[in-house]
Amino acid sequence: MLNTRILQGITDGQILDSTDGRLSYLVVTEHGGHVRLSPSAHHLLRSLRAGWTYEDLARDLSTRGPREVSPAEVEAACLNVADRLREIDGRAADRSLPLGFWLRIRLLSANTVARLATCLSWAYQPFAGVLLLGFITATFPPLLRQGFPLQLGGAAWLGYLLFLLSLMVHELGHASACSHYGATPSDIGFAAYLVYPAFYSDVTSAWSLRRWQRVVVDLGGMYLQFVVAGIYAGLYLWTHWEPLRSAFFMIWIGALFSLNPIFKFDGYWVLADALGVANLSRQPLILLRHALARLRGRPAEALPWPGWVLAVLAVYAPAVFLTWAWFMAHLLPFLLEKTLGYPQVVLTLWESLSAPGLAWRGISEFLGTTFILIFAWFGVWSLLRSLIIVPVSRRLREIRGKRRQGAVLLHEL
Repeated sequence: MLNTRILQGITDGQILDSTDGRLSYLVVTEHGGHVRLSPSAHHLLRSLRAGWTYEDLARDLSTRGPREVSPAEVEAACLNVADRLREIDGRAADRSLPLGFWLRIRLLSANTVARLATCLSWAYQPFAGVLLLGFITATFPPLLRQGFPLQLGGAAWLGYLLFLLSLMVHELGHASACSHYGATPSDIGFAAYLVYPAFYSDVTSAWSLRRWQRVVVDLGGMYLQFVVAGIYAGLYLWTHWEPLRSAFFMIWIGALFSLNPIFKFDGYWVLADALGVANLSRQPLILLRHALARLRGRPAEALPWPGWVLAVLAVYAPAVFLTWAWFMAHLLPFLLEKTLGYPQVVLTLWESLSAPGLAWRGISEFLGTTFILIFAWFGVWSLLRSLIIVPVSRRLREIRGKRRQGAVLLHEL
């Protein structure tokens, strides 16, 4: 029998704005998991919540479909959908991390973020946007003429602290854009993605927005961070305090890196929402399987996107494979070299502690190498776990307990 608790904990659902030509609904589970449902699955859930029995649904589906549907098939389909919802809700409840992430520490609670986001949402009014974009544009050339700061002394470290402050404003930018369009942002914190430390803002509620509103939310972080960069530039031109100039250029360099659409930084979400493609990171494999099927002369299911989206994905897919290949080809040898050389780093630390003049150098090398190895190996483990271990174990569970009739029924609906 179906446990109705999972049904009572989800929202009624709303149409998801995408470009794949397939009607789908977005529902939110009890613990905040966002799930995309086909019309058939959505119909089953709404009917069950309305009090329909399996017999009622079987009669309804039989009159609407090409064949007679039995109550047992309806029950199997409902149980299959409920199991998937329960699994997603369970991951949301235990705050499982997305692919590539292996650490998440909350810094600001959802209530605090909501209050701050409401105060900053005025920045997304059209008039305010024009003024702030003009301010950002005006502050860049004067600092560019000053030249790029190359020193790595105290000014660079103080500049890095100012840069970290701008990263918090970056996350508030995402949250305030979300608030401006009526969605509720959640917490802000620190995360580790692959080998990169980063801040994060939880704006999964933005899935309820229109596609181009989601793009604004994606860009909102860099938008407010660039405003901070403009303030740093103005203060530098007034005071000539070098850390301000260092922080200004760190912000712009960080923004360029963040715009890459391969790793799951801002550029990835901008591209995904602009294209209207959910789960963008999975599409290269779908395109690859489709292409291989066509090359082998086997039947391949038609791809759901319009031509212009397919053209972008056709460029994006090989770029993803090449980037990950380059990344792993450089990361693994680097990690092996650093790991095998770590005993020497420890020995150097021990020797430097007996020589006062060299102590700080040994400690600095030890801490830096240790930090890099911990982040990098945890990142590799998270990647292998997400790409291989979790999918394989999930597939084994599906094979052991999959209800075939339910899967067939949902496909035909």
